[in-house]
Amino acid sequence: MIYNYFEYQAKIIRTKFVSDKAYLTKRFICKLGYTPDFCSPKSFNEKVTARMIFERSPLFTKLADKCAVRQLVSAKVGDAYFVPLVGVYTCIDEIDFNQLPDQFVLKCTHDSGSAMVCRDKTKFNIEKATAKIKNHLKMNMYFRKREWHYKDICPKVLVEQYVE
Repeated sequence: MIYNYFEYQAKIIRTKFVSDKAYLTKRFICKLGYTPDFCSPKSFNEKVTARMIFERSPLFTKLADKCAVRQLVSAKVGDAYFVPLVGVYTCIDEIDFNQLPDQFVLKCTHDSGSAMVCRDKTKFNIEKATAKIKNHLKMNMYFRKREWHYKDICPKVLVEQYVE
């Protein structure tokens, strides 16, 4: 789905008037049906949301960035646990789809929901994939969901090997 441009712009404007805490509290109540206690969180959901509101460690941004987290983990335990990368690109137009393997996964480094799985390149809709990735590259997950750790991730496109 191509995210609605005007809806996204409204969400950017909303961040100027509604605090992260107020937004995430309302979202929490709508999704889970009870008022959270972020000062003394008990449930897992309260703890995760409280961390999103009160803890602004740059480490969380690195952990949310699909490219940066690979570097962090690689430095600690090596590359053996990763799905192999085919390439990292700053924009979708840099990708030569003819050079990609017959199967691959295409996704953005800075969000969730952008992944596209190609199981057969002869049937893969490159135009649809290009449009979807271009749309996702324009969006910042912070403005969409108020997940602060996504705010400062530099958007890139990852192509990974397909793993059955």
